[in-house]
Amino acid sequence: MDFMHDPLADGLSYRLFNGIDDYDHEGLGIDVDLSLRSSRVTRAFDQIIEWRGKPRLIRCDNESEYISESQAEWAKKHGIEIAIIPPGNPQ
Repeated sequence: MDFMHDPLADGLSYRLFNGIDDYDHEGLGIDVDLSLRSSRVTRAFDQIIEWRGKPRLIRCDNESEYISESQAEWAKKHGIEIAIIPPGNPQ
């Protein structure tokens, strides 16, 4: 999973959550809003799981939005490992 953001003309910033299958580089889901709380991310993953099945792990970098307590609890409940990429290492 990855987040992106960009400013709008009025100065507000919008965020995009991207769920991507690393194996075939297929975009599985995208959610866009001015704010994406962890509940939105887990809801997006629930939709992806319903559509494509449960992943073995979710790979993400070490930014705070990736490792929230609710996200970790959701992953544990679903038996999904969270793989954190070390700082400075894109793989």
